[in-house]
Amino acid sequence: MNAPFRGADRLAKLAGGRRGSLGLLTRIDGTAFHYLELDHATVRALAGRDRHAPHRLARSVLGDRFGARAIGDLAVVAATRWRADPWARGSWAVVPPGLHPIRDALRRPVGERIWFAGEATSHPQWGTVGGAWAEGERAAEAVIRCLSSRKGSEACASRR
Repeated sequence: MNAPFRGADRLAKLAGGRRGSLGLLTRIDGTAFHYLELDHATVRALAGRDRHAPHRLARSVLGDRFGARAIGDLAVVAATRWRADPWARGSWAVVPPGLHPIRDALRRPVGERIWFAGEATSHPQWGTVGGAWAEGERAAEAVIRCLSSRKGSEACASRR
């Protein structure tokens, strides 16, 4: 199967263009599988259209960026409907360029009693299950250190 990118997994931002900026997770686990992320305005514009509208958009965007030959046999396997999901409500951790330090604010414990973890707190793997997993382990280790400390909450505060 053709794929616009080669090599290892990477996060890419397709900036500019006639359809705006879109996010792309490429070559997932070394396969030709890619994940295209649409912004809120684009998803809203697709609402109410037939179920293949996102597929056509993905092929069109990638074709515009990389040429028809690069995506010749590229298939769009699935399109999620997170925006309509009553639990997700379209949620996704997207940080504007240059503002990545705000992820650190999410990592800080609240009153040494509440720790947040998930893909939103990950710098290298934001937006991925791998990032959520690694951040969950990080937060769990911080809680364990805090609870096992003889100094109690002072030790928790010093290990952020």
